[in-house]
Amino acid sequence: MIHRHTEKSGPVSGGAIGHGFTLVEAVMSMLIVGLMLVAALNTVGASKIAQSRNAEQNLGPMLAEDLLTEILGQVYEEPDDTPEFGRESEPGGDRNDWDDVDDYNGWSASPPQNKDGTDIPDLAGWGRSVTVVFVNPGLVDTSASDIGHKRIHVTVTHNGRVVSELWGLRTSGWPDYQPQTDLVTPLRVLYVVTNLSPTPQEASRIALIESWGFTVNLIQQGAAQAEFNQEATNNDVAYIGMEVNTNTLSTKLRNFSIGVVNEEMDHGSIMGFSNNYGTTTNTNIMVTDNTHYITSTFTTGFLDLYSSVQNVHYIDTPWGFGMQQLGEIKKLGNNYRPALAVIETGGGMVTSDPAAGRRVQLPWGNAGFDFNALNADGQTLMKRAIEWAASME
Repeated sequence: MIHRHTEKSGPVSGGAIGHGFTLVEAVMSMLIVGLMLVAALNTVGASKIAQSRNAEQNLGPMLAEDLLTEILGQVYEEPDDTPEFGRESEPGGDRNDWDDVDDYNGWSASPPQNKDGTDIPDLAGWGRSVTVVFVNPGLVDTSASDIGHKRIHVTVTHNGRVVSELWGLRTSGWPDYQPQTDLVTPLRVLYVVTNLSPTPQEASRIALIESWGFTVNLIQQGAAQAEFNQEATNNDVAYIGMEVNTNTLSTKLRNFSIGVVNEEMDHGSIMGFSNNYGTTTNTNIMVTDNTHYITSTFTTGFLDLYSSVQNVHYIDTPWGFGMQQLGEIKKLGNNYRPALAVIETGGGMVTSDPAAGRRVQLPWGNAGFDFNALNADGQTLMKRAIEWAASME
């Protein structure tokens, strides 16, 4: 026998689901949850896109500037073989053998490569390419023949999309780098001290400089501008250690016609490198350009400079157009920034003014840095920086 049970309550619209939700309510709940899930996924997707764009904005210009700086450091035309546009007898891939700007024409690499042809790590999906053309100096337009001007175009891509472009102009009138090897008199270094009783850290630097056969003359950071100007005629190069107070030294060395080697992070803007610096800890830098005198004894890639982890600094964007990056350092977030850089006499500073003399920004000198941790390679780099800034390399 089948027993039937009939509810005494009135009809329920839409059909009953258990005793709590109607079918309509269940469908509406599912719809709301679905919309919320789509919104959440869109938020996550937008966040990932924003992170990718931030990486492109930071890394793209750095990769472009690094390569353009390398190219602009080459001579205008082939120095050894019969000049031809493009690579003469140089092999492709390994840029260590390239010696003039148009050797780079048509070159590309993905992922980006160091100068020795090895891939720069952690840059999958990135790429760099170069074109070099003759240009008319009056119109800066392409020219069919060589009239002494070559325009360089560097392009950086990420996942097939252009994220940064830079152009540079190299002229035949730009003097090629010719090292000087004969020192007639000992190199004279004007060392800026906090006072005439050097601190232990200052004394360590002074002793090292004198051990190279250089003459060290001291000047207090608080000395008058007239005294600094007089010392510029008696010395070949000035050296700013990390102990110097930027507010006290101020702009007294900014317009020096002699070279200046700088450690002090806060003084980097006055020396024309950048208005923005950052700090990190590390034991090394990555040499990105070893065609320059300062880094020519080292191979490209990571170079240990300190015997222990030290507080160091890096140069952040934007930097002076005339700044040439020689080495970079890894900051937080796996991004790299310039740490060792130079500006040639007449090169554009961050203020767009031309540098009055050679300028070097060393990759150390942050508060707490122990100069005694500088190893033999670090000391060699420092010595060559002083020699180059003094034009006596």
